[in-house]
Amino acid sequence: MTFFQEPEASHISGVLLVDKPMGPTSHDIVDKLRRKSGIERIGHGGTLDPLASGLLPIFIGEATKMSGFIQAHDKSYEFDITLGVTTDTDDSEGKVLSRAPVQEALVKDRIREVLLGFVGERLQTPPMFSAVKQQGVPLYKLARKGISAERPSRPVTIHSLDLMSLDGPVVTLRVHCSKGTYVRVLAREIGESLGCGGHVSRLRRLTVGSFSIENSVPLDEIERSWTGEDLSRSLLGPEKIFSELPSVEVLPHAPFFIQKGSLIPGVWIFRKEGLFQAKDTIRIMEIGGRTLGLAQTLISEEQASRIPGGVPVAKMILVFRVRMASTQGKTNGRSWKGDRVLLNNENGKRRLLGMALSKEKKQEVINSFKISNNDTGSVEVQVAILTERINQLGEHFKKFPKDVHSRRGLLLMVSRRRRHLKYLQSTNPAKYQELIKRLGLRR
Repeated sequence: MTFFQEPEASHISGVLLVDKPMGPTSHDIVDKLRRKSGIERIGHGGTLDPLASGLLPIFIGEATKMSGFIQAHDKSYEFDITLGVTTDTDDSEGKVLSRAPVQEALVKDRIREVLLGFVGERLQTPPMFSAVKQQGVPLYKLARKGISAERPSRPVTIHSLDLMSLDGPVVTLRVHCSKGTYVRVLAREIGESLGCGGHVSRLRRLTVGSFSIENSVPLDEIERSWTGEDLSRSLLGPEKIFSELPSVEVLPHAPFFIQKGSLIPGVWIFRKEGLFQAKDTIRIMEIGGRTLGLAQTLISEEQASRIPGGVPVAKMILVFRVRMASTQGKTNGRSWKGDRVLLNNENGKRRLLGMALSKEKKQEVINSFKISNNDTGSVEVQVAILTERINQLGEHFKKFPKDVHSRRGLLLMVSRRRRHLKYLQSTNPAKYQELIKRLGLRR
């Protein structure tokens, strides 16, 4: 019996943190959860060997799009090295290759001295018993046939490597490392540095990025007593997963274009939270907090406050499917239609309020403020058009003082005009002075 049935299961999305036991593979865990939940679209965030236990992020529904971002984060492990014994797999499941005596005088200070040499950036060669592919074939398949292949070393970073305990030949360590680090290789190299060899006899993953084992759920508890309610309640959404990223809230019409992977111009931005530089990853959100996806910034937050509104600020790199507000949808007697608002009057008939300028009026403003024959979008022209629209809305509010929806549009236009003027003031002070004088604006 499953938690959910179609079509209900297709609407379940989020990240579930599972405490994987020793024995099953990561794919076995995914299969069990598929059968238990009735949800097909499930994946995991980083393979754990059967020998390993600990944190395994499970991605469900739309959350499977996040797996690549999560797997790129740092990880931390606690593991045991059994000194004096080496194996072909560098763990306790492999064939023993050699045995060597372990110095009885081996002390913690000596071990800490060796560990210190492994901290920092280094090159690591993947083991033959790994899922790394060579010409499309996983290395472990070649290793099982007794074939050894050359593997290029790759850079990894050991942020910290701490000694937790020493019990005879068994050393317990805790490591914080970058993506792609093989703890089994690290254990072998530590054993070699101590002069006796060694292999991993226990491995437990503690963290993946901001996810912690402390917030995970044991697999046996899910199998034994969980219901669909328990699953839904335990799922993490993008708001929690990416809460540490800077965020940008966009205007109501933007989600339609964002879902198509559009660039995000400054004019779509309603509010920014947090600082960012060019090429940073940021959250793109609806007004009110729902995360639409992730984007890579094209400019810094400081530049975004000064440039004209039409310049792109970021490009989408990950889009979540959301139930967006339709451009024809109704809200409080109003519906968006481009840049105009449809109001219901007292007789129930619909009246069009022209927030946008008429084509003739807009051309008139362009002709008055253009700086060349082909100019339709210079800073001067954009400021003049915004000023005309702001004045037009001012007249509207004299008749309809309770039109809160249009008032929000007014505030956005004032903010946009302020950005344009600030940009012009910093790049051409003389033109700035001339423009505000022509428009009758206060400095």
